[in-house]
Amino acid sequence: MRIGMVLETAFPPDIRLEKEMRALKTQGHEVILLCRHVDDQPIEERFEDATVVRFREPSEGNALSKKFAVLRQWLTARKQAWEIALTEFVKEKNIQALHVHDLPLVPTALAVARKQEIPLVFDMHEIYPVMVRDRTGVPSGLINRINTGIHSLLFSPRWWDRVEQCAVRDADRIIVVVDESKQRLVKMGISADKISVVLNAEDIDKFANLPGAESLDLQFQNDFVVGYVGGVDSPNRGLENLVKAWPLVLPKIPNARLLIVGDGGMRPVIETLVHSLDLTERVTFTGWVTFQEVAAYIDALNLAVIPHVINEHTNHTIPHKLFQYIALGKMIVASDIVPIRRIIEDTHAGIIAREWSPQGFADAIVRAHALLQAGQHDAGRQVEVLKKRYGFKAMAQPLLELYESLERSR
Repeated sequence: MRIGMVLETAFPPDIRLEKEMRALKTQGHEVILLCRHVDDQPIEERFEDATVVRFREPSEGNALSKKFAVLRQWLTARKQAWEIALTEFVKEKNIQALHVHDLPLVPTALAVARKQEIPLVFDMHEIYPVMVRDRTGVPSGLINRINTGIHSLLFSPRWWDRVEQCAVRDADRIIVVVDESKQRLVKMGISADKISVVLNAEDIDKFANLPGAESLDLQFQNDFVVGYVGGVDSPNRGLENLVKAWPLVLPKIPNARLLIVGDGGMRPVIETLVHSLDLTERVTFTGWVTFQEVAAYIDALNLAVIPHVINEHTNHTIPHKLFQYIALGKMIVASDIVPIRRIIEDTHAGIIAREWSPQGFADAIVRAHALLQAGQHDAGRQVEVLKKRYGFKAMAQPLLELYESLERSR
């Protein structure tokens, strides 16, 4: 099939999307991605085994026309500029199925798919209304605060709840990232038959064979390095709780170093907390790193952490970093989040913190350190279980079966 993937943000990077492209290519499908154009990116190019087409959203228009566009989106949940671009995209590229990543563009793409009489697949990375509810930020400037306030009022979590309900009802197929998310949709009345679970699993051999981390090992050779790899963009990441645990860890593990690999809007908040706790000598921020460097940093860790806040959002999704940590044989300390606990227990890859608090994480890190010191962590075993149950093939098979079904229905 000629599959038109749709991503509202810029590309690259998007790890999940790249892995799906690769999986679909193995079955002979042709993938063409429509995404947002930014900076000096080409309008169209080849990316590995797919074609990327970029849409430059119109910026012109007076204030009144922009307000009408926002009002239209609020009333219909559709974005007019994207609807025009998607219609042209489907016709020009002879798209046979639309595959939309995340909720915001699903209503727009549904309108196009119905007119062009092609199926629509909704790739549901997360529970978007909950993510909106949990998202925080402090924009600068009075005008920005006013605009943000109006936008938040119109596009509230309750509004997104209604959009999600319509999207999962009307989409021809739905992809979720974890079984818990599928169970949630079934409880909402969605047929289990149209829901596929496509994990955020890792292409283990490819990831494990990325360049090594000798220089990083030398830099931290005298430390017990506990690392977090991922976004520093939301309170949901739980990094404040992790930093607050460090004064409780250091008396038990004096050479413990916390390494935060990644960047985002919450970084200034976390850095301020580190300074206030006088931890600047024991906490290191790397800032943003490339995907190849991610593997190197994980490889340099003694212990990996997933300190995410426990809530409805995190209990219905799964982070890429979990599979990356396991693929490189790292012991993990994680929050007691349902899908994360399930996979860690299945792979014997680490310890779940008994409570989500600084003390809870400090205790878990100290226990993990003792187990590692005693040689009681079987990294080889966890990698083998990962390959068998949560590897690239495990991720790809439900996706390929979904498109086989759509091909037959044509």
